Amino acid sequence: MAEAPYQRDWRPIGDRHGLRISHRGAEGSTGDDPASDGPAVVFTVLADDGRLVLRHEVPRVLAADWVAALIGILDVPAGRLRSPEEWGGQADELARLRRDLQALPGTAGRRT
Repeated sequence: MAEAPYQRDWRPIGDRHGLRISHRGAEGSTGDDPASDGPAVVFTVLADDGRLVLRHEVPRVLAADWVAALIGILDVPAGRLRSPEEWGGQADELARLRRDLQALPGTAGRRT
């Protein structure tokens, strides 16, 4: 399987903190519910020893922004990570803020 584009940006973070990340489509997620943001992606972060650190489901439309936000949150010196219990929610909020900013008039198509 080909490497996902975010893996290149993840590699230095993962190496620094001993973490690996992967993703898959969420089972049973079709995006047919008009109230949902469509199909979902599940991101899994494991420690090098195989211990589960984080599993988080994200709407596919937010996946790229979400993983970029997570990388930003974890881009701290070794030994300085906050609790993994905070990462998912923080990345959710940052991804949504980023999309909101991109939707402002005059910012169409611009990446932040």
